[in-house]
Amino acid sequence: MALTKKQEELRRFAVGASEIAVLAGLSRWRTPIALWEAKLAGHRDDAGVPAELGVLLEEPLAKLYAKRTGTEKRLVKCASLVHPEKSFALATPDRVVFPVPRVSRALVHDVAELRDAERNVQIKSTSWRLAHEWGEPGTDAVPEEYLVQVQWEMGVTGLRLTDVAVLFDKDRFDVYPVPFNEQLWLGLLEIAEQFVVDYLLTGKPPPPDASTKYAEYLTRAYGTADKSKKVAVDGGSELAVAVGRYALLSTAQKRLKAHKELLSNKIKAAIGEGYSLTGDFGEVKWLRKPPSTTTDFQKAFLELKSTVLLAVQTLPAGDARKALEATLQGLEQRHRKAARRYDQLRPDWAAGVVQDVEELELKLARIEAGDTTTTEED
Repeated sequence: MALTKKQEELRRFAVGASEIAVLAGLSRWRTPIALWEAKLAGHRDDAGVPAELGVLLEEPLAKLYAKRTGTEKRLVKCASLVHPEKSFALATPDRVVFPVPRVSRALVHDVAELRDAERNVQIKSTSWRLAHEWGEPGTDAVPEEYLVQVQWEMGVTGLRLTDVAVLFDKDRFDVYPVPFNEQLWLGLLEIAEQFVVDYLLTGKPPPPDASTKYAEYLTRAYGTADKSKKVAVDGGSELAVAVGRYALLSTAQKRLKAHKELLSNKIKAAIGEGYSLTGDFGEVKWLRKPPSTTTDFQKAFLELKSTVLLAVQTLPAGDARKALEATLQGLEQRHRKAARRYDQLRPDWAAGVVQDVEELELKLARIEAGDTTTTEED
C-alpha cells in the first residue's frame, strides 16, 4: 500500500515492517545508510518498476485472496499502526481478516481495533526466477526478507498468524500461513531500537559497509574537498590498521585481477573455435557473440537539433515559431541525466606500507608461479 505524507512523517523516527529486513541485513534492495538517508535527508532511490507494479497489483490480489479463502466481507485495510508500548515500531499490514463482517469502519486506524481480528494478510507478487526461494504452499517457508516483515507486523498488531499470499507471474497464486515467533520479534525489536536511538535520533549515519549505496552517500555528503584540511591518524589506531589493510588489498586486487585475466585468455586460446573446455574440473564455456554496431544517440541528437534549428529559422516570426524554439530549448534539459561523479582514492604510501605491499607482491608472485608452499610468516 502506498504511504500518505502523514504516514511518511510518522515513520521518520520509527521503523516499519518493510524496513526491518534492511536493518537485519536481509534486504536485497536497500541498505541501512539508504534507509537513514531516506528518513533524515529525504534522499530516496527510485523504487523501480517491480515496486510500482507491486502497489498496483495489491488490490486485485487481495480480491483474489478473499475469493479463494471466503473472506470477501471480512477483509479490511489498515492505516499505519503503532505498537502500544514501543512507539518506534510501526506496521501497515496489507489487509486484516476479522471473524465477522466489519461494517462499522472500512479502515483500521489503531491496534486496539484488532482485538477480535484473526490474522494479518501480506500480499506479494514475484517471478518464476525467484520461485525457488519459496517452499511448499500451506507451509511457512517464505523468503527471510518477508519472514521478518510479517513477524514485525504481528509483533506490532498483536496478531499471531499472517497469510502471505503470493502471485508467481501469472501461473500460480499460493498462500503461506506464517505463525508468530516471539524470539525473532524480540531480536528484531532490539535491532530497530538501536537504529532509532543511535542513528535516527542523533542524526549520526550508520557505520560504513561495503555497499555501493554507502559509497554514493559519502560522495553526496562530502562531494567537495577542502585541500587545506588533512586528517591525522595515530599510528596503531584502528583507522591506521584499516588504511594499511586497504593498501594490501588494493595491491592484491590488482595482481589477482591481472592473473585472472591471464588465465582467462589462456582458456579462451585453448578453446579457440570451440565452445568449451571439459575435464575433471567440469566444463568452462566461452560465451561470445560477433561485434555489432550501436548508434551514438548523443551525437544523433545534436545533429538533429542543429537541423531542426535551421528549419525553425526559416519559419516566419510568430507564435508557432516561438513555441518550437521554446520546445527545443527545453528538450535537452528534460532528458538530461545526472552523470556519475568522479570518485577515486589515489594513495601515496609511506615507506612502511610500501614494504608491506612489496612483501605481498612476492607472496602473490609465488602464487602466480604455482608455488603454494607457505611459511610461518605467510
